Amino acid sequence: MNYDGEDALRVMVVIGEDVDVEKVDGDDVNLVKRAIRDKIRGAGIERWPYIHFARPSELLEDADEE
Repeated sequence: MNYDGEDALRVMVVIGEDVDVEKVDGDDVNLVKRAIRDKIRGAGIERWPYIHFARPSELLEDADEE
């Protein structure tokens, strides 16, 4: 659910450990997000996708904290 109580999706894009995020162009990130949203809508899913990017190690850290 989102902050308004409406159904939403959480999409996690797992990137490689070797990706230098300082060198990733924001326009490229937006293109990836748009492609994901377009595919979701094309599949008939109306919920808003909240799209996040993380490395596997970051996901493990989050899991350890829970």
